[in-house]
Amino acid sequence: MTAAPVGRLGVSESLRRFVEELPAVRRPILEVVRSGAAELSPGAAVLDVGAGDAHYRELFAHTDYS
Repeated sequence: MTAAPVGRLGVSESLRRFVEELPAVRRPILEVVRSGAAELSPGAAVLDVGAGDAHYRELFAHTDYS
């Protein structure tokens, strides 16, 4: 998978649009998820249960995300 272009908020345009649909709710979630993802070692196993469309998946590109 190739990385999506990084734009405002330091994420792909797709994730930025998703967050900006409900910024009061999704910006804090983005920051918590981004912080948690940054603490994971490369190759760490991540199981995302209930992710729906997995909007935050790109933040886990360095992990084994499923």
